[in-house]
Amino acid sequence: MGIAEDKRALRRRILATRNQLPAAEIAARSQRLYENLAGLPAFRDARTVHLFAPFGTEVDTRPILRTLWARGARTVLPRVAPDRQLEHCVVENFAELEAGFRSIPEPIPSCSEWLPEEIDLILVPGVAFDRRGGRLGYGGGYYDRFLSDCPAPRVALVFQMQIVDRVPREAHDRLVHTIVTDEEVIRVDPSESAPTPG
Repeated sequence: MGIAEDKRALRRRILATRNQLPAAEIAARSQRLYENLAGLPAFRDARTVHLFAPFGTEVDTRPILRTLWARGARTVLPRVAPDRQLEHCVVENFAELEAGFRSIPEPIPSCSEWLPEEIDLILVPGVAFDRRGGRLGYGGGYYDRFLSDCPAPRVALVFQMQIVDRVPREAHDRLVHTIVTDEEVIRVDPSESAPTPG
């Protein structure tokens, strides 16, 4: 099999496993992950954080959003534009989110855009990650393009079951610097990726 087919097979396998998680377990795992994330100085110190609203069986990021809003941090979330590029918009409360591309919650049209180079920290979603910082996304390439344009540290948020031995990697695939799960914090070897936050 080629790399593209390897990615599709891994994506199917991991999502099939994750999609079996009951809501109560997602909530419990998300809470443990949040506690691990809260211990990172890079998270505590960031004033502008790019993150994602939860969709399906993903990590529930709502406690993270509440924490950031409570401390007055700026939260930036992605929105898929008509040209299938990501726009990055400031969101100040849950009322500013609506079902968008593929029914994923994203900022409403009135939210103002924010420049990627003015983001302090990126909390990255994904289907699978490996300990070298490799990331398997959902197949659209949206985050790879964004991560190429934004120099901020990248912290993946993912359940432990989504950590694999190796993610198939192509030249355009962007690495993450740190991976936070419900069980551990994985700091990627700097020789594999760029500076490690926290």
